[in-house]
Amino acid sequence: MTKDEEIMSIEVGSELDIRVANEFMNGVLKNYSKDISAAWQVVKKLEELDWRVDIMTSKERKSVCALKMVNGAPHTLHVKFGHHMDFSSVPEGICKVSLLTLVIDRNGW
Repeated sequence: MTKDEEIMSIEVGSELDIRVANEFMNGVLKNYSKDISAAWQVVKKLEELDWRVDIMTSKERKSVCALKMVNGAPHTLHVKFGHHMDFSSVPEGICKVSLLTLVIDRNGW
């Protein structure tokens, strides 16, 4: 299983919240994967790290993706990992996208 597949398979709830807290939010544990106000703090941190977060919602679809400018060109997660960033909820998407950005930041594009 690849790192992105592993991240995408994490269940919403305590396991995802703990991963986001420990790996992305400096150990601060909140209900990131279910509470939009907590998840929005993750978006703010992504912005501080120069990621643009795109959120699209409809009755049928919850999509969250991130984009970063690299040498003047946009790079997106869905192109890097080869699949759309669709989730059961926006907070789930924000959490998983934050972890995916760490994969990029550590391993490059």
